[in-house]
Amino acid sequence: MSKVIVLIFLVFALVSCSKNYTKDKELLDSFSKEFVEGKNYILIIPVEGCSGCRNKSLNFMKRNIGHKTIGFVLTTKRSIKDIRLMLMSKEIDLADKKFESLVLDTESKAYQTGIMDKFPVLYRLENKEIQEKHILSASYVDESLNDLGLR
Repeated sequence: MSKVIVLIFLVFALVSCSKNYTKDKELLDSFSKEFVEGKNYILIIPVEGCSGCRNKSLNFMKRNIGHKTIGFVLTTKRSIKDIRLMLMSKEIDLADKKFESLVLDTESKAYQTGIMDKFPVLYRLENKEIQEKHILSASYVDESLNDLGLR
C-alpha cells in the first residue's frame, strides 16, 4: 500500500512540475504552419503596454526581420489601425518581401488566449514545440534579445 501512495505522489509531482504551454501552443498553432516552420524563436510584440519594451523589440525586429530562424508577431487589443500606424512610424513596409516573417495578429488572439499582457513574449522552439517562454520586461529586454546571437 505504501508503494502505491509513493508512486501516486511521484506521478503527481512530475505532472505538476511539467511546464504547461497549452494556451501558448494554441496561439502558435493558430498561425500558418509556414510561419512557424524552421523557427527557433517567436517574438510577440504588443502595441499597447510598455512603450520602452515595444520600441526596443521593434528595433530588434527591424535589424533581424530577414533572419529565417526568428518570427515576429505584432498584436493589439484595439484595432489593426494601431499596428499599421506604428509600422508606418517605424518606416516598416509590409509589401517588402523581407517582412514574410512578420505576422499581424489582427484578431487579438494573443490577448484572447490570455498570453499577452503589457510586455513582449519570446518563445524558444525546437521542432515547432515550445521549449521556453520569456516575458521581456523593460529592465532586461535588450539583454534577452541580444542573447539570441542575432544583430
